[in-house]
Amino acid sequence: MKRTLPLRPLASMLITGLALATSLPARAAVDCTAPAGIEQRRACKAAAESVQSLRRFSERTRTIYAIHMPDYAKAIPSAEMSPVRVAQRTQ
Repeated sequence: MKRTLPLRPLASMLITGLALATSLPARAAVDCTAPAGIEQRRACKAAAESVQSLRRFSERTRTIYAIHMPDYAKAIPSAEMSPVRVAQRTQ
C-alpha cells in the first residue's frame, strides 16, 4: 500500500513562506523629489537638514518606520557627507 505525504503541513509551510516573503520591506534608495508616504516625507526633510537630524529621526522612530539611513543618502547635502560614509556608519 502506498503512503502519501500529508498535504496540510506542506500547504501551511508554503503559505507561511509566501506570507513572510511578501511582508518583508524592500530596501532601495528613496526618491526624495516624490516621497511615497508620510514617513518618507519626514525622513527626506530630516535628511535635507543634516545627517544628525536624519539620524535622530531614524533613532526616534525606528520601531514605527524602520528607516534605513543609506536609503536617504542622496538627500543628504553633499558637503555634509558622502553616501559611502553614511552607509558605513549605520552598519
